[in-house]
Amino acid sequence: MKISIATWAFLYGQYADAPWSLDRILGWTADAGFDGTEFCGFHLPSPEDEYDTPQRCRELVRQVKQKGLEIACYAAWCRAVPPSTSSYDEYMARFEKALRFCVNCGIPVMRLDSGSDIEELTREEYKIRFDRLIRHWRSAARLAASAGVDLVFESEPPMWINKPSEVLAVAEAVNEKNFKLLFDASHAYLSSVKGARQIGEKEILPGGVIEYIHKMGNHIGYVHMVDTDGELSREDSAHTSTHLPLGEGILDLDAIIDALWSYAGNLPYWSLDFYACRDAEHTGIESLRILRNKVQKRAQQ
Repeated sequence: MKISIATWAFLYGQYADAPWSLDRILGWTADAGFDGTEFCGFHLPSPEDEYDTPQRCRELVRQVKQKGLEIACYAAWCRAVPPSTSSYDEYMARFEKALRFCVNCGIPVMRLDSGSDIEELTREEYKIRFDRLIRHWRSAARLAASAGVDLVFESEPPMWINKPSEVLAVAEAVNEKNFKLLFDASHAYLSSVKGARQIGEKEILPGGVIEYIHKMGNHIGYVHMVDTDGELSREDSAHTSTHLPLGEGILDLDAIIDALWSYAGNLPYWSLDFYACRDAEHTGIESLRILRNKVQKRAQQ
């Protein structure tokens, strides 16, 4: 298994006032011993806008490969056209732009989110939005499949569709082979244990994160490893899950990796998600060491 780190580790939190250049991020990533990187599409200008021709994409790939790295995943930015409230043409036009970027750069996985803030909806409005999201994502998945790209849906506490049953319902309703779920350890804890920012009755799982993993099961198609203190972040306006270096939070990382193994142990990449994480340029190196050791230990069992 290869391990990547997302570029947003050096774009938010303490780095927000002076974000690192891509070349600096890639240089650090290579020197730290990572195998690849996960590109950030939600820090503007997004790569899909900046590298909008095949030639520019080739130059970008050359820059990445010169550092001995790969692009493991692209976290697309579709907040301007949420799939649950936008028309089919509006959403697909934006999605196709992100997909072209992935194809031109040879990126095998694209990360999606609901693109909508949490809000209380009537039963009727919820169904209308859910059905629209499913139609859009099913079409997107089929288009991506024809291009050899997998899609993974990441649920976060501040975004619509943040209960375990809702996340699973999305994967089952889209029902396409290349449409999977992105498991993020911090989000999974806030969702399954805290019911963070859930509308209405909180959906708490007695088995916490481990039960969450088994519920998602074979739908898991990508992994973000990170620790957390179990609270919502105060480092950003969205108040997503707090991200901490591995070993500095409350998660039982060994139990999580053990539960994930039968569903995600054969994935090409797992990624460290250091969004707004403290001192990523130093703590990221130690977290890579911890994750690599734990993964190798589990693989030998």
